[in-house]
Amino acid sequence: MKNFKKLIVLAVLLFTTSFFAQTSPKYYVVLVKAKWCSTCIKNEDRVVNELLSKVDNTSMTVLTNDITNKETKAASAEILKANGLEYVKLRSSGILFFVDARTKKIVESIPISKTTEELTKTLERVASL
Repeated sequence: MKNFKKLIVLAVLLFTTSFFAQTSPKYYVVLVKAKWCSTCIKNEDRVVNELLSKVDNTSMTVLTNDITNKETKAASAEILKANGLEYVKLRSSGILFFVDARTKKIVESIPISKTTEELTKTLERVASL
């Protein structure tokens, strides 16, 4: 009976480990935005609809850091903290940051004012790292 229990515990641990390994992102894509940011106002819808909505969620997790005011900053801070990104410097609005999920280091950043093609190339380059 003890061996059976050990076997069950081991099976659960292996399943849990493999499950989380499969769902962990390789990179975080963080859109830093604000309602007062003219770059964000002009480009956010395009970037979200043409780029971020098509991100492969198995390797990248898309997050938003809304720095509009104290309330949005606090809500965004909770999301960043939940993903282990509370110490990453993601404070410039109108920028897409690509953060390595393991090291929590920014590997690339690009203004959202760039063309969709330029943003797509950056996304593809980071995904291939």
